[in-house]
Amino acid sequence: MDRLNPSPFILLYTILVLAVLNACNTDRLRHIETINLVAIPSAIKNSFKSGDIIVRKGGGALSYAIMNTTKEPYSHCGIIVRNHDSLTVIHAIADILSESNEDGVQAISLNNFVRLTTDSMLFVCRPIFEDSLGIKLANEAIIMLNKKLPYDHRYNLSSENKIYCSELIYRAFLNATGQNVFKIKKVGKLDILLFETFNDTTKFKMLYNLNGSKLKSVKMEFKP
Repeated sequence: MDRLNPSPFILLYTILVLAVLNACNTDRLRHIETINLVAIPSAIKNSFKSGDIIVRKGGGALSYAIMNTTKEPYSHCGIIVRNHDSLTVIHAIADILSESNEDGVQAISLNNFVRLTTDSMLFVCRPIFEDSLGIKLANEAIIMLNKKLPYDHRYNLSSENKIYCSELIYRAFLNATGQNVFKIKKVGKLDILLFETFNDTTKFKMLYNLNGSKLKSVKMEFKP
């Protein structure tokens, strides 16, 4: 009898469930993510504007499941919002990884978002292909925050009443410009949004790259 290959969705959830059962609680997941504390220099942060995009690697079970599916070395992202000297990141995150135990779209300080970076894998970029696009993206992120959209644990890109992290940026661009800017990879029935989208220098300007290297497709392995 032929051996059946499980779908990426089943694999992702199997990895996540096993990790949660082994951890017994979420403290272990959060500890993994805070091993390598990093910070962005103040001079760099001062240049950030509303609508800038921040991407990082997390170290939890869900982060590794995402990286195993995308084959990219990053797992999480958000949209920066500046209010005078205050910098906030609006992002979508599952409750088991949220420090506030909240599920879905939420706001976190830039410093707290950055300090959860694993292996110094973090970058910030700015969309440059349309005037005033940053303000539009920030406004779209704020709208999704105010709607309190829950996290989409099924990663269904066609569903608008629930949302996951890269989908938040996908929706912001779609609503602000009427077009999809993401490279999408089909994995089974899943449409995977790729962070390598931000390598396109005709559309995005790199503001800060902690790792200092260009995005590559890599083989990831989950290590509990």
